[in-house]
Amino acid sequence: MFKPKLHPFPAIAAVLALLIATPVSADCAKSGASWITLELTSPLAAGSEAMEFIDISRDGCITTRYASYHVQAGVYQRELDASELQTLRATLERTRVRRFDAKAVRAQTLAIEQAKAKAAGVASRHFIVADGEILRLSIDEGSGQAKTVIRYEAPAAHAKAQRTIEALNLLVEFSDHIQRLGANPAKRKIAEATP
Repeated sequence: MFKPKLHPFPAIAAVLALLIATPVSADCAKSGASWITLELTSPLAAGSEAMEFIDISRDGCITTRYASYHVQAGVYQRELDASELQTLRATLERTRVRRFDAKAVRAQTLAIEQAKAKAAGVASRHFIVADGEILRLSIDEGSGQAKTVIRYEAPAAHAKAQRTIEALNLLVEFSDHIQRLGANPAKRKIAEATP
């Protein structure tokens, strides 16, 4: 009986086999530079592993990585179609996230909370989300333009509590749009996630 000889590095062999067996479109395989990157981390999760990391290249290749502790743990990839790219560009323009000013939004949030406290007749009132995700969004238009980098803690919870702060609500809308693109069931798993 024939016994196949095992590769001396089974983990490497398994990853290579997965990458070779998983069809990736030719366009994604020659993907260009990173354009939009969204990273969501949890202050409660051990280590520095992002819960969700989504990278979109300028040519429309989207790579999504779910943390090793996530139910969908792994690295996935797919090519955005022309309609998705057009909608993404339109959403980027409409939400104006490249002009998001985290410091100004935090100041607005504090002013609203202080006004609510004053109206309620209390000395101070603070809205705190201890377990909200930390959002990091990076947009690199290339061509010598300045790179946009945003870091905001618990944006969805704060947007829900502060519905009048348009910039915060638009940031959450853009983040949700990126997450929906990354979660599209057409994505293909190309690697396992390791912490």
